[in-house]
Formats: sequence, C-alpha cells, structure tokens
Amino acid sequence: MNLGEDRSQRRLLARRLTRAQNTLLAALFYPYTILEVGAMALGTLLLVLSWRVRYSSVLFLDEKRKTDKYAKRESTMDGDLAVLAMEHVENLAAVTGAKPYWISGTLLGLERIGKPLPHDYDLDLGIDASDPSLDALIKALLASPQFQNLSARFHGFKRRVQNPDLSAIAEGLLRYTLEYKASANSKPVMIDLFLHYPYGTKTIHLSRYTIWWNTPFSIEKQRFGAKLFSVPSDRRKHLTENYGDFTVEQKDFENSIDCPNVYDIYSWDSLIYLLRRRKLMIKIGRVDKEKMVAKRIWRTIFKGLWPRIQIR
Repeated sequence: MNLGEDRSQRRLLARRLTRAQNTLLAALFYPYTILEVGAMALGTLLLVLSWRVRYSSVLFLDEKRKTDKYAKRESTMDGDLAVLAMEHVENLAAVTGAKPYWISGTLLGLERIGKPLPHDYDLDLGIDASDPSLDALIKALLASPQFQNLSARFHGFKRRVQNPDLSAIAEGLLRYTLEYKASANSKPVMIDLFLHYPYGTKTIHLSRYTIWWNTPFSIEKQRFGAKLFSVPSDRRKHLTENYGDFTVEQKDFENSIDCPNVYDIYSWDSLIYLLRRRKLMIKIGRVDKEKMVAKRIWRTIFKGLWPRIQIR
C-alpha cells in the first residue's frame, strides 16, 4: 500500500472529530479511563519507590554511575549534508508551491551559527496542515531519489478521544519522517516534518508525547550567511516561546520536557517516556530535574480524569 492509499483509508476510518463528538466519546470512555488512571498512578508509585530504594546511597555504591553525564542520544548528523538537505527541501517547495519552514532546533541553529547545531541529530521542518500544496510536496519528496523512507505518524483514535486537545488534528496525522541521502554512500540526514494546526488563538504541532503551541506566525525567506531559508518572520519571538532565553546554551535541554510552551498528552506512551526520564534523574541524583519530571508525570496521569482543553 502506498502512502496516498494509506491516507485515503485513514480518512474513512478516522475522520476529524469535532469538539462535540470528542466530548461525547470521552464521556463513553470515561469509566475505562478512570480504571486506567488508577493503574497508571499505582504503577508510578511502585516504580518510583523501587528506584529510590535501588539508587539510594546505601544500596547504590557505584558513585561513577551515579555521576554519569546526562544521557542523550549522540548526534550522527553531518552539518554540510544537513545544509544540502535543507536547500533540496527549499527547491522542492519552490517547485510545488508549498510553504514549509524551519523550526525548533534547526531554527535555533540558524539563529546561533547560521546552520544546524553540531550536536543536533535531525532537521525540524514545519508546514501548515491547511497548505493547499502539502500533498504536492509529499509526492515530490516521494519521487526524489535523495529522500527515502518517508512515513506518516498518527495519533490513534483512543488517544484523540481521551485528549480533547487532539480534536483539531485531522485524521490524527501529526508528522512525517524521512531521510535525505546525497549519495548512496553518504550518511542519512533525518528530517521530521511537523504539521501545524490552528487551535484557539494558537498554532500547535505534536509528537507522540507532547503538544507545543506557538503564536500564529507568517513565513518569509531570511538570509543566514550566504543561504536563504524559510522561517517564521519573527523568529526571535518564535524561539523565545520554544526555549525561553534561547541565547544561553542549555546542554541538558529536552524539547518534550523543558520547553515553556509544552503541554501534556494523556497516554501510556507519554507516561512511559516521562517515567524513563525520572528514573534517570533519580539514578544520577538530579533532584531539581526529577521534581520537574514528577510534576509532568502527575499532570499527564490526572489529565485523564479531567481532560480539560489546555490551549486557548
């Protein structure tokens, strides 16, 4: 099945939920959700208790492990190839009439050094879900031999019902992932293409675990060194919403935890991700970060009991 057929079938099986439909379905799911929340809460308490015992100063004697550096995925992205990938995307956008734009870590790199950051591991690209040339861009990416392994990422029906924030996400489609290879022997450059949706007075995009909001923005080509790239017009405002003081490097920064514009998604995936981060913080003795992750865990769990609309 090709990507177009897959999307067509999902349109039939997972049409956009209106807010009224979502409210009704959430009410029908609510008894199950109460039981699920109880299981999440109990499991969290037992796991955290076991980690506190295991990594206590009495039992956890390997101080080297306890003071290990913050665990993050190492970068495998070649900076020159990343710029080449960005230029190739810009060229395809010009041909198809689509208007994608560079966001998040990629925009931060452009602002700081005029190219992707050397420690980053993928390119972050956005596009409005309502862009009339979105399908043309996807077809052009599929037809280009340099772009490979393009696939769509969705939020499932259950998750959309239990999270009213996701009622705006048509078909549950949140992003595309793909690779860029300049040649057969070159390293691949990973690209995330995030669909942006209007929500209340904000614009949102999503991962499996979280929602990020931004003030609606226009797009323009701006110069970074000798290159022109499409970015939010007021890129400094956009970066401030994402990172706070983006001029100060924070080596331990995680987009799904530290961004000031991040909101929670009620799901097992979100909970498991946050629990893994909390386990690491307990293990390495990062009390401040552990407290912050703990708050996010309980907000995520109790969102199931009170699935309020977070973003206005």
